[in-house]
Parts: sequence; C-alpha cells; structure tokens
Amino acid sequence: MLQLKLSGKVPLVTMEITMFGTRVLLLTAVLVLAGPCFANSMQDKRQVSREQAAALAQQQYPGRIVKVQTVREFYRIRLVQPDGRVITVVVDGKTGRVKKDGN
Repeated sequence: MLQLKLSGKVPLVTMEITMFGTRVLLLTAVLVLAGPCFANSMQDKRQVSREQAAALAQQQYPGRIVKVQTVREFYRIRLVQPDGRVITVVVDGKTGRVKKDGN
C-alpha cells in the first residue's frame, strides 16, 4: 500500500505526471503551430493559383469544370467536354503546363 505523507511537498508521482503532461502539451503545440508552416511552404512553391489553373485547363480542353483538386504542386481538374466525355487534366502549379491525365 502506498502512503504519502502530507508534509507540504509535492509527491514524486504527481511531479512525474505533471512533467509528462507538460511534455505532451508542448509537443502538441509544436505540431499545431508547425502545420501552417508546411502548408505555406507548399503554397509558396506554386506560382499558378487554383483559378488560373482552371482557366488554363479550359483554354486547352474546352468544357465545363466539374472539380478542381490540389495535389502537392499540381492541380487535377475534371472537365465535361461538349460531347459529354469527362476528362481529367493536370496543371503544374509552378509552370502552368497543362496536360491530359494519362498522357
């Protein structure tokens, strides 16, 4: 049986739990604050905005844009062409180069 004397000192077990909690809190804060930094660094690599990528894709492959996805430094754009076919186009976020997915 564990007995603690109440002499005004903080028991060792309580100190260890408190230190562990502090470490977890600090680690969580670092991870939460680091997330936006990584997102900004990836966004800084892209010179072409989402809207510009959609416009570039539509210029080369006429049709109605259904979906625009951001994948790393690329944009995947799904279009429905006038004849009803659905195609996926990839736009490089750095250069603006457009190519049909699968080619």
